[in-house]
Amino acid sequence: MIQTLKLSIGSLALISMVLLGWYNFYRVSCLVTLLAIVVWIVVSYSYIDKKMNERLCFKDCYFHQSSLISRLLLSPYLISIFYLSISSILTLSIIYGVVNYPTILWWYLIVHTIIVVLIYKLLIKLFRYTIRDRYRDILAREWTIGISSLLLICVYLYIFLTGYMPSYLNNSLEVTIANASNSISSNCQYIDYILRINIELDSTFWWITSTSSKLTDIPLAKSAIWIGFIIINVLAIVGLNRFIVTIVYIVNKIIKKRI
Repeated sequence: MIQTLKLSIGSLALISMVLLGWYNFYRVSCLVTLLAIVVWIVVSYSYIDKKMNERLCFKDCYFHQSSLISRLLLSPYLISIFYLSISSILTLSIIYGVVNYPTILWWYLIVHTIIVVLIYKLLIKLFRYTIRDRYRDILAREWTIGISSLLLICVYLYIFLTGYMPSYLNNSLEVTIANASNSISSNCQYIDYILRINIELDSTFWWITSTSSKLTDIPLAKSAIWIGFIIINVLAIVGLNRFIVTIVYIVNKIIKKRI
C-alpha cells in the first residue's frame, strides 16, 4: 500500500512537472523545448526498450542470424531509428494536444494516472509466477498501456461528443482558421510555427466536421462524423497515455532500487 502511494505521488509529480511546465511556459521561451525533449525521450525509451527485448526473443526463436531479414528486423540501429521517428510524431501530437485540452480532461489525467498505477501494480502481481523477472515489468507496462489507452480514448470520446466545441469555430472556414491561428502563440519562433501549423490543420478538421454534422439529421451519421474526426486526433491521446505509463514504470524501477 505504501509503495503504491509512493508510486502514485512520484508519478503524478513528474507528469505534472513536465506537462504543466509545458502548458504554462510554452509561450515564454525556447528553453521549454527541453520539456518536449523529455516527452520524446520517455516515449522513445518505452518503444525501444520493448522492441530490444522482443528482438532477443525473435533472434532465438524464429530467424537464422545470418539471414537478410534477420539483420533488417533485428538491427538495433534500424529499430532505434524507426521508433525514434514514431516517437517524434507522437511527441508533436502530445505537445500540441495538451495546450488545447479542456479543463475537465486535465483533471481526469490525475485520476487516470492513479488508475494506471493500480493496473500496473495488479498486473505485476498477476505475472509474478508466470513471467520471468527480466520481462515481467516490461510486459506489465505494455499491457497497462493497452488497457489504459482504451480507457483514456473512451473518456476523450465522451468529453468531445458531449458538448466540447472550440471557441474559434465560425461559419466561414477562413475566419475559423484565422481565429484559431490567433488563439495560440509563443515567443519562441520554432514552437510558435509548429503550434500554428497544428492548430490550423485542427481548425480545418473541426470546421469540416461541425459543418458536415449540421447537414444531416441522422443521429448515427452525426456520431460517425464526430468519431471519424476524433480518430484522426487520437494520436495525442495514445502518445500521452504511453508517456504516463512509462513514467509510472520508471518511477517504480527507482523505488524498487531504493528498497
